[in-house]
Amino acid sequence: MKGAINAKRLEEVEVLIWDFDWTLWGHNHLREFRRLISKLQIPYTEEYMKQFQKFSLNYTTYLQDRVITKDVMIKCIEENLTFIKQYNITGEQFLEVWISNDKIDFYTNSKKVVEECAKRGYIQYGLTDWFYAQQIIYLRKGGYMELFNDIFCCDGAYFKPNVANIERIIKNEEKSKFIMIGDSLTTDIKMANNAGIKSVWFNTRNLNKKDFPNIVPTYEISEIKQLLEIL
Repeated sequence: MKGAINAKRLEEVEVLIWDFDWTLWGHNHLREFRRLISKLQIPYTEEYMKQFQKFSLNYTTYLQDRVITKDVMIKCIEENLTFIKQYNITGEQFLEVWISNDKIDFYTNSKKVVEECAKRGYIQYGLTDWFYAQQIIYLRKGGYMELFNDIFCCDGAYFKPNVANIERIIKNEEKSKFIMIGDSLTTDIKMANNAGIKSVWFNTRNLNKKDFPNIVPTYEISEIKQLLEIL
């Protein structure tokens, strides 16, 4: 854990806002893509995989400052995953199969930490840049559903780091009550900073914070269980 823990700074925290993807669980893009195109009867190629991986990592950038709906995502899929056209697959068909995926890699100790936070009496919200229809599949599969007070997904909202995303949760409450927990400096932590709340950066990919000098998290952890030392 980077830096000393100052417990007094967190005495006021009552609400934990969790990112999901790459914070509580990870993705195997190759496995997901093979499963997806198999269902759509599209042959696997390295070029198709590169398109999919690039899109998976960048769709939030492509659609920044747009209110997200399935129609908006469908259009973005059709513009960026151009190979689906030659197989007469629409963006809608691709998206529906994509969000039906139930194969996920839950991080070690992630559920135990969320459970412990619930036992300690924290209000817990999920805040994710993906669709509710798929995220509840993962939450139910991992046994997380009952641990969250509410889930805020991208349906009808903006992607992070747009502050309007997190303001759905904060509203007019005292900002010192909230803390954001996420893996991305450029989305989760930047949004928290812009909203004026504390943050915990879960550095799952061992990134160098110096590469992002203008985005400073309140805390940095390398293992999810270290969150309990902060709280």
